[in-house]
Amino acid sequence: MKKFFIPVIFAALLMGACVEKSNLVVLDKFVPITPQNNCSVMPGGDIYYHKGYIDLAFTRRYILPYEVVNYMNSSQVDGSGAPDAPISSINTNRFMVKYVEIEYEWDPRPQADGSRLQLRDALWGGTRRIEVNEAIVVDSDGGQATGMVDIFTEAQAIDLLENVSGFDWIASPLIIKLRVLGKLTDGTKIKTNTLTFNLIPSFGDTIQMGSVYRIPPGGFADDKEHWEQIRSMCAFNNPILGGCFSGQDYSMVNCYADMSNMPGNNEWQKYIATSRCHLGKDTDCYDPAYHVASVVEVVFNGFRKSADEVANGTYYACCPSELPPEPEEEEEL
Repeated sequence: MKKFFIPVIFAALLMGACVEKSNLVVLDKFVPITPQNNCSVMPGGDIYYHKGYIDLAFTRRYILPYEVVNYMNSSQVDGSGAPDAPISSINTNRFMVKYVEIEYEWDPRPQADGSRLQLRDALWGGTRRIEVNEAIVVDSDGGQATGMVDIFTEAQAIDLLENVSGFDWIASPLIIKLRVLGKLTDGTKIKTNTLTFNLIPSFGDTIQMGSVYRIPPGGFADDKEHWEQIRSMCAFNNPILGGCFSGQDYSMVNCYADMSNMPGNNEWQKYIATSRCHLGKDTDCYDPAYHVASVVEVVFNGFRKSADEVANGTYYACCPSELPPEPEEEEEL
């Protein structure tokens, strides 16, 4: 019994030490990206969030910022030996972030009409590990640091897009379970706790009101009528309102939004416009110089028109960036 008992106790002590260290490096919260912080992620604030929104019409990316806190004590010793032989050592308890691990959960229950969410388990099952290429080092003694991670692959975004309609995502959001992996300066591997984040996908919901105007069947009677329609229906607001990343959370989009804040958005918008084209040919729905506007018009003409508007040929066109000059009245001869 003694030969068996001692190693077990020793192993338990080692495991306890590892658990203790892990518990002292904490994934503390998810940090919102807001215009108030100049769209940057700052550690140490009091604001956190647990729910976000992604508009898959405009972006396949959701950038989730997180904060890690290192509650371990510094191990650094400096000058505590004899006067002629001082002792000094480095701090071995600094934490360096290496990976982010993500798991996904969704509601398997059927909807009111009996339909079920059909996400592909090969894309969403198991654990996805993402290597963190930026240098994120969290000092000991309560040090804080932040990082950001793109929580979707393109294949996942496409699969989610196929399931975005006909499911009550507000009642049953996609659950993101995230934790951070890394190591201490002395090489000890650390896994933080897991935090959950609720994500609600949509399609075209972030389009700013007043982005398009209605062209009646057969067009306008004259330039004056055309101008009046633009003046009455268009808002002429800034391209992005209320947020930092187009298509994410509270950023509203119109036909002139700059989508360059996330690499790959232009290619994603081309995919959206051509795969959901409302015209005869896919290529008719996308112009590289008109990319965001292409998606806005596809959304309105392919998904927002009433049955009567579809039947009679009503078309929604992007508003100009500013109100054009009022046409002069033609003088009667």
